[in-house]
Amino acid sequence: MLVFELILILLFITIIITEAINSMRIIRAERQQKLFTDQSISIHSSLGWVGFSVICHRVEELEHIENLLNVKYDRYEVIAIIDSQLQTELYSALILRYRMLEVNNPITNTSEGTIVRSIYRSAERRYRRLVIVDSSTEVNSFTTLNEVLKITSYSYIIPITGNYYLRPYAIENIAIILSDATEQTPELLFSNGDAPCYIFQRETIILHGGFSTSLPKKISQSNILHTNQSFIHKPIHPLPKNRHIGRLAAGLFVALAIVWIFDIAKLSSGNLFYYFAYHSILITSAALATTIALKAIAHYQFIACGIDKCSLRTMLCYFHRLK
Repeated sequence: MLVFELILILLFITIIITEAINSMRIIRAERQQKLFTDQSISIHSSLGWVGFSVICHRVEELEHIENLLNVKYDRYEVIAIIDSQLQTELYSALILRYRMLEVNNPITNTSEGTIVRSIYRSAERRYRRLVIVDSSTEVNSFTTLNEVLKITSYSYIIPITGNYYLRPYAIENIAIILSDATEQTPELLFSNGDAPCYIFQRETIILHGGFSTSLPKKISQSNILHTNQSFIHKPIHPLPKNRHIGRLAAGLFVALAIVWIFDIAKLSSGNLFYYFAYHSILITSAALATTIALKAIAHYQFIACGIDKCSLRTMLCYFHRLK
């Protein structure tokens, strides 16, 4: 039993140290990104060969499209995939808001059926970077992405689901990072920050057979560029309160008090019940202490990064990956 407890305590300590290190990496990356942002506010023209096609799958609201279009970098486009038959209101709102007109559809149908019903581009010059693809949600997501890949215009592809928004100046920051790595010419830029984000080289996707769950694993590690900066996020929530940490601390105090009582009872009795109850509560106390430490680290990260930088989901993202 003692060996098990020691292993468990070492595991808890490892989790706390790992989370603290990762949190400091995120904070350091956020400060670096803030420096990039200050320097790139006026960078709207393309940096060399770097251009981006954002493919947004499962768009759920008009505000999401407005967020993706709020980018001044010139070599940039947004391809939004929606299902006009299931998302009738959103489809109508997009057509009206951006004055979309149907254009020729170069995507052919496959054995899976009609993948892309129609393609739309705006009649207004200011929305020329927006492309709307009407596709059935019944078709496999990767199949749709691979077909839409055929109409992309730029060298780097950023797939984003409807749950995530672009952070301010994210595209400019990505362009700076890739431009600084011109000698390496990375096939994949992986953001390991707030939320995982993949920026693929278009030719790499085609070379490895298209989008799939295993696509990142097919790319050589020497051709992958890693960053702790965050480029996407979920909609911001209010700053969390510390009530949960206080409750956890109170629970830890009660658990330790019970441990002390059982420790006294164990000394005066050889009952097996006291033995197992004592160790169970001791382990529970260690788990509570670990949870308090993780929440404290996460809360500090939230405050250090600023409410406009981190989502609540970010707070224990590394702990989730550890599991």
